[in-house]
Amino acid sequence: MKKLATLFCFLWSFSAYAIINFSVSIVYELGTGENMVLRSELHSIEQAFEGKKILLKMQEGVSFSFFPKFIKLEETQGPSAHIKLNGEVFDYQNRLIQALEPDNDIVKIGESKEVLNLLGEGRRVEIQVQVDIE
Repeated sequence: MKKLATLFCFLWSFSAYAIINFSVSIVYELGTGENMVLRSELHSIEQAFEGKKILLKMQEGVSFSFFPKFIKLEETQGPSAHIKLNGEVFDYQNRLIQALEPDNDIVKIGESKEVLNLLGEGRRVEIQVQVDIE
């Protein structure tokens, strides 16, 4: 009976974690301006726990690597309504394009946010993230 109670408590502890659903859109444009050469899009829905790294990679485009972290902006019970995204964007040669700004990249549950809109060197990268929890 004691083993059964221990097993039940162990399994119950996993139900306290929230699963985070991410809807991510990445648009990569090469040769921006009047001479548009290439436009690639990647749309993905990912599920993760807090702190789990997520990697999205486009063929011959950019890759977006990030991990979520709940942050408490107000005193509430349960998971926070705000998620901070820590991550980086790399080009097709794995060179760092830009790291996400930790203080600015906070997404509210149920809302969509553009976390990166980079224009330069004949290319444009736009990343939008929408967050929901289960």
